[in-house]
Amino acid sequence: MTVPTTFLCPHCGAQYPVKPVLVGKVVRCTSCKNPFRLRPDGVADKIEAAAPAPKPTTPVPVDPPPKPTAPAPVTPPPQAVRPMPLPAAADPAAATVTRRVPAAKVPLTQQQLDARKAMADSLSAVAGEALKATESTSRSKEESSRFGKSGMPGKIGQTSSFANPGADKKAGKGPAILTNEGEREAANSRLWLISFLLVVAVIAGVVFLATRVGQRSAAVIAFIAEVPPADNRFGKRMEAIQARAWTPSVTSFVTLPSPVIGSERAIASTALTEALSSIAGLTYVPAADRWITADKVDWLNKQVADDAKGLPQRLERAGVVSVDNKAFTQLLRNANLSDDELTIVNEVLMISGPLAGKLAKGPAPTIRWCTVHGKEGTWLFNPGGDSYKPRLSDYQGLLVAFTGEGWPTEWRFLKLNAVKK
Repeated sequence: MTVPTTFLCPHCGAQYPVKPVLVGKVVRCTSCKNPFRLRPDGVADKIEAAAPAPKPTTPVPVDPPPKPTAPAPVTPPPQAVRPMPLPAAADPAAATVTRRVPAAKVPLTQQQLDARKAMADSLSAVAGEALKATESTSRSKEESSRFGKSGMPGKIGQTSSFANPGADKKAGKGPAILTNEGEREAANSRLWLISFLLVVAVIAGVVFLATRVGQRSAAVIAFIAEVPPADNRFGKRMEAIQARAWTPSVTSFVTLPSPVIGSERAIASTALTEALSSIAGLTYVPAADRWITADKVDWLNKQVADDAKGLPQRLERAGVVSVDNKAFTQLLRNANLSDDELTIVNEVLMISGPLAGKLAKGPAPTIRWCTVHGKEGTWLFNPGGDSYKPRLSDYQGLLVAFTGEGWPTEWRFLKLNAVKK
């Protein structure tokens, strides 16, 4: 049989917690002031107070009244559970208030007074011990919850029913509850970490872009840098400026104010592989607009000079390997190259100097490029004679760099022209 955790006063129905120290002892209800005894099964039995002796007509010795017999267990009637009123004193010994019963109309015997005093002292002592035990248990649970393995505050149990509930309310305190503060702190920590990583990623991206843009800006600055004194004279100055580009066909600008540099784009080497394989080892002949082996370049130029008509048939009869540039351009279009990218590939194919013919020989690099334009740049013009004349004009051009084995990686102008207004 399960012993209940609370019991009711058999006189008034006030509720008390079942404590081992109360079992079998006569205690007095703090509400109705009537005595009772708690059985081991958690039920309280009434203890009737001794009836007062009749008033004698003449002073005669009064025999002590017989001890009251314990009544049969009485099942408490169903009543609403009322909270037990608690004293406001902070002293645990004062948690249970014992009041001295006012003198009855008929004076009690000394034996009755002694029995009543012993009963009150016993109840006060038992209640004090119960209060101390309850407070100690509550403190232990609170400390265990606050300083558990996880180090986080836990749920704190309710205080003893013998404590003063009004004191906590006045002090702004109450039973502690689980507030999920640890989970919120962990979520905030994760949020701060993610935000920090995003900021780092953004900064890294900005630095990367600034570095790439910085390389292209450096190429513009390098192109218009002051020419060395040895070359700063007529006939040499313009050539020294044009030598800084991939091809000498660029306009010799000496100032490029406020250049607007476009975003970097790339022509993948895989897009060029198939088209370039058709002209591998061949040389472009502008007069015939065809690609032919290097040992037949002079022969092809003579054929064009003699009679340009019927040239494909004569090449076929002579068994000369050649590729029409129009057919090669169509192969580039089949690789989904835009018009700007077709222009860039054709310009790179015609580069003179150390890179002459390098693209046609393969393997193809990745060609990185971007546009450049601006207003009122100064460029050198030779109207004739032995001097240059500066002119102002808007400008536009292409910066190009390569990524591939054996290819230069710096940015240079592939095209730079004055824009006519």
